[in-house]
Amino acid sequence: YGNGAYGISFKIGANPLVIEDPASPIGKRQIKSTELVLLSLPTDSIVHKGWGSIKPVPAKYVLDESELTNIRTAITNFNAALASIASANNIPLVDMNAKLLQLKAGAVMDGLKFNTSFISGGLFSLDGIHLTPRGYAIVANYFIDGINTFYKSTVPHVEISAYPGIVFP
Repeated sequence: YGNGAYGISFKIGANPLVIEDPASPIGKRQIKSTELVLLSLPTDSIVHKGWGSIKPVPAKYVLDESELTNIRTAITNFNAALASIASANNIPLVDMNAKLLQLKAGAVMDGLKFNTSFISGGLFSLDGIHLTPRGYAIVANYFIDGINTFYKSTVPHVEISAYPGIVFP
């Protein structure tokens, strides 16, 4: 894409959504691969109202590069504050942001494959926000590892495969 008027063009098959952009001369553009659409986007608006093709997806449903940079900065600052507080009070810390970034590439745990992909990754529930029971078991094991390392204890891991994964309606 990018060869059409104002960088908007379509081809047969999947295409980037057209989104609102007040900075664009025409008030819209195609979404960049570095931007995200919120799961709160009403899918019926894509199907029945032409959002993303005929009409641009409203900006309130899109996280642009600037917003994502702000989010990443806030996460970094928040995690730095947590690390400082944990260190000052001599308590263990598990950096879940780092763990989730590691899981992005995928991992096998209890013979099951996991990654952070929506729906197929096995970690996040269908709402895309909360973890699955297996995802929560993985988090529990990360905390158990942190406790065991910090206190030199031997709390056993949770058996991840004992918990259900995504249940499709």
